[in-house]
Amino acid sequence: QAALAPLTALAPPAAEPLPLPGPPETAFATLYARAAPGLLRQAYLLTSRPRVALAALLSGFRQAWERWPEVARDPDPEGWVRAVVHESALSPWRGFGGRGRRAAPADAGQAALAGALLRLPPPHRRVVLLYEGVGLDLPETAAEVEASTPAAAHRLLHARESLTAALPELADRPEQLAVRLRAFLAEGEVPGRPAPLSPETALADVRLSGRARTGAALTVAGLLAASTLYAVATTDSTPPPPPATEVDGTLTPAPGPPHPATTRDRPPAEGPGTGPGRLVPLGG
Repeated sequence: QAALAPLTALAPPAAEPLPLPGPPETAFATLYARAAPGLLRQAYLLTSRPRVALAALLSGFRQAWERWPEVARDPDPEGWVRAVVHESALSPWRGFGGRGRRAAPADAGQAALAGALLRLPPPHRRVVLLYEGVGLDLPETAAEVEASTPAAAHRLLHARESLTAALPELADRPEQLAVRLRAFLAEGEVPGRPAPLSPETALADVRLSGRARTGAALTVAGLLAASTLYAVATTDSTPPPPPATEVDGTLTPAPGPPHPATTRDRPPAEGPGTGPGRLVPLGG
């Protein structure tokens, strides 16, 4: 516990979240305009991949729109989106399928900082970004990464040690880590300049994506219903015959439904000219 006090004292709490006024479209545009540039830079520092950062940003706001009543009621809507953006950026599948290569900022100091962060394990990278860069305190950081407060502090301490080894200038001035991270989140350049969409374009994008997913879900549901109906219609409804029973060591078929007799099943007819020939005694 002694190590937690100086860690908490170093980073002041993040700014209080602002309300989201107006109807959903207006509130969404307000949140996007306010948060998107910083979240894009956060996603870049987590990945060093500009295209992945932009994809993670759009994924976060797309999910926010799909669950807008929940986001609008959240005490910290930006924090809600931030958690989704971070998780999306660090998801392993984001690195597959040619999602973009790593790129370093043109500024040497920013490039060194981004490179040092990238060498950290992803959980440590995220904790140090939230605590030192965003300005959350330790309990808030731990809650966002779904870890205990001591576990978050442990990750933060190890991250600081690794960053100080990679950036020796931090040894004498450890507070510069927070200063440099916050400066990048405020105005740092993401390589390739993948600017966020405008609020209006972003809203149109999330609406279109939501309709496309709804249409795909309805199509899949229709195909499943059709295949179920086809299976039911083509299934033989005749019940299977009852099992045979064993009587005195001999299997005897169980009685089943009557069936029409065939010529093989009929007994031979009686009368002249039918049946086997008879022996007629010879007259004496």
